[in-house]
Amino acid sequence: LLSVRGKPARLVKLLRTPPSMGQGAHDTHRHRRPLIAVSGESREGWVPASSPIVSFSSLSEEWSMTVTLSQPVLDIQSNHRVVALATTQKVSLLDARTLNGCAVLKTTFHQA
Repeated sequence: LLSVRGKPARLVKLLRTPPSMGQGAHDTHRHRRPLIAVSGESREGWVPASSPIVSFSSLSEEWSMTVTLSQPVLDIQSNHRVVALATTQKVSLLDARTLNGCAVLKTTFHQA
């Protein structure tokens, strides 16, 4: 059983810090890094009970952001460009600098 900050967690990943890339690219979470991603189930009042979530937070816990999903997250991977959230039906890609969604890859496999 894995627990982060007193809450059960299925998966915990330390996200890579994107490099600073000149004027055009802006890292909106630069002063909060390093960030961790924690996958688990919601126990909060504003999200239906047992909803799969991924929380992004700074190590100092001064900031956090939560994404509610329709299915549990199986894996979280990151590089300097994207953060990938993998479920059984899709892979969601988030921009590593802003954590905004940039692409979704869906499966077309149908069970007989």
